[in-house]
Amino acid sequence: MRIPFLILFSLILSSKLVAQELIKKEFFDVDWNISDSSTAVYYKVTERENTISDRGKISSYNVNGTIISYAEFASLHEQKRHGINKRYDENGALTSLYHYEFGELNGSFTHYHSNGIVKIKGAYFRNELMDSLYSFYESGSYRRKDFYLNGKLVSGNCYTESQQDTTHFAFDVEATYYGGADSMQRWIQQNLVYPQEAIELNEQGRVYVSFIIEKDGSVSTVRIERGVSQSIDQEVKRLVSAMPKWVPGEFDGYKTRTKMRLPLNFNLDNGVINSTEKKKWWKKN
Repeated sequence: MRIPFLILFSLILSSKLVAQELIKKEFFDVDWNISDSSTAVYYKVTERENTISDRGKISSYNVNGTIISYAEFASLHEQKRHGINKRYDENGALTSLYHYEFGELNGSFTHYHSNGIVKIKGAYFRNELMDSLYSFYESGSYRRKDFYLNGKLVSGNCYTESQQDTTHFAFDVEATYYGGADSMQRWIQQNLVYPQEAIELNEQGRVYVSFIIEKDGSVSTVRIERGVSQSIDQEVKRLVSAMPKWVPGEFDGYKTRTKMRLPLNFNLDNGVINSTEKKKWWKKN
């Protein structure tokens, strides 16, 4: 009788180990740095499709259990979005829904007002706006009617809440550093301090850092996505946190929070080179 019991116990243990491999729960502090569960502000649940595939989904929550976001991925390792992408407000109400195909915005998207009324609806094809784009006031009346072809605005009209024609304004305006990329490059070169410890250890490489440009242009939520060493990573966080205010992004005429991604190459011979990438899926009014 002991042999079947051992076999059953092994099967139960094996199934638990597989479940642990397929589902991972991580805890984060207010800046989305990994933390202990006792001090966490957020947590994230990653669910892998199976033990072989890299497909899966990630859901993030406030520590009280209120959902923040949900996203499906073709590759969890590469963070390549594929399928539905949703974001929610602080009360757990849906604020936006996008569709992705292998990392590109592809298909319809919708934003919602806090009262549940559609705020914006349109479509992307390979990251470019396509066809009709509409936005609405909370009353449900039109705010804009635009038409796009291959990402280019063909025609557009904007309206006051009383439905009078008004001056047309751009739908999606990127957050920008005052003076542009060249000015930001100069500021980084002037303010970056290559850590002495890193110099002595000949530590070099590329750091990927993400951060949020708030509606007032200030920098927040600085996070190292892929680092080189402790001293270099700390210097990157210090540097980015000390940046002067940016010109904030705008989404349908409203100031918006925008997530930026900045690769910094640390090279003892050639200094530091950088560039930025905007994450459209982070748009939140």
